[in-house]
Amino acid sequence: ELVHEGAVDVGEGDAGVELARLDAGEQQADLVAGDGEVELAVVVLEAGDADAESLRAEQPQEVGGGELAALQAALDEHFWCEAINTYALALDGAKRACRVRTSNAGHVLFCGAASEDKAMRVARGLMAPELFSGWGVRTVAVGESRYNPMSYHNGTVWPHDCSIVAAGLARYGMRESAGRVLTSLFDAASGLPEFRMPE
Repeated sequence: ELVHEGAVDVGEGDAGVELARLDAGEQQADLVAGDGEVELAVVVLEAGDADAESLRAEQPQEVGGGELAALQAALDEHFWCEAINTYALALDGAKRACRVRTSNAGHVLFCGAASEDKAMRVARGLMAPELFSGWGVRTVAVGESRYNPMSYHNGTVWPHDCSIVAAGLARYGMRESAGRVLTSLFDAASGLPEFRMPE
C-alpha cells in the first residue's frame, strides 16, 4: 500500500523497500547513527516480498529458483552481517548495513526468505540471552548502543512481534524454540491483571 501511495520505493537491486524520508527519531531510524532525515531500506519489509511465492512452495525455505531465490541472494548479499551473525536492521542512505541485532530478523524467518543455514544462525541469536529475555524476544539486543528496555522500539518486548518470531521459528522446524517464546508470553500474561499484555 505504501508503495502505491509513493511513500516507499523498491530498492536498487538490494532487495530493499526504501523509506525515502523517515524522521530519525522514529522507531527504526532511532537505531541508526546520524541526525535529521535518513534513507532506509528495512529488512522486515523486504522479507515480506518473498512470502507469496514462498507460501506456494512445499518447502519454502528450500526453494531453489524464481523470485524467492533471487530475493534470498539479495538479502544475503546486502543485509547479512557476519559480524553480528544475523541480518542487518536496515541499509542507510549510502547502502551501508545498520549492524544492529534486533527481533526484525525473525520476520525474515516468518516469511520463509532465509536459507536453511541462515535461519539456524538467526534462531540461535534470537534465543540467546541478549535477545530472549525469558518473557519474550526483545526488539533490540542487550549490549547495542541504543538498548533501553523501557524504550518503545529500543529493547521492549512486543507480544505481537514475539508471535511472528515464534511462527518463523516453527516454519523452519525449530518448534522447541517457538514453544519457549510462546510459553514465555503466557507466563508474562499470567502475572498481569486480567491477563492483558501491554501492546
